[in-house]
Amino acid sequence: MGPPAYARDVSRLRAQRALRVTGRRRVRRTPRLRAPREPALQPLGLAGEWTIGSENVVLDQAGGSIAYRFHTRDAHLVLSPGAREPIPFRVLLDGEAPGPSHGVDVDESGDGLLRDGRLYQLVREHDAVRERTLEITFLEPGAEAYVFTFG
Repeated sequence: MGPPAYARDVSRLRAQRALRVTGRRRVRRTPRLRAPREPALQPLGLAGEWTIGSENVVLDQAGGSIAYRFHTRDAHLVLSPGAREPIPFRVLLDGEAPGPSHGVDVDESGDGLLRDGRLYQLVREHDAVRERTLEITFLEPGAEAYVFTFG
């Protein structure tokens, strides 16, 4: 289960790795990070090639994903397509399409479209709240992720 706070800054992954500092901004391009093997022990993970900044992570190649272990009714993520065209994404909940537990910005099969910078509701738990793993995969590069929020 994640921290007791209702928000988790995606860029805090930088605290898990040594970063080089370029000017005033901390930046690190990551080589093929992987989602956590044991989500209960490491609730947040990246897979794919990402650039980790001081306030966000930016996907460098299509197919990258973010995995998060949570225990709440709703899971949201602040996202932006940057300066690019809309970016399709897919959400899995415990490795499967979310079905009736999909959020407002995702259909039952888990498909969504990142059109502009805002808060995206990815999961709205349909059944009893329990510990779940959310994975969001972006089908094109350029997705910017900032912070998870929960309700």
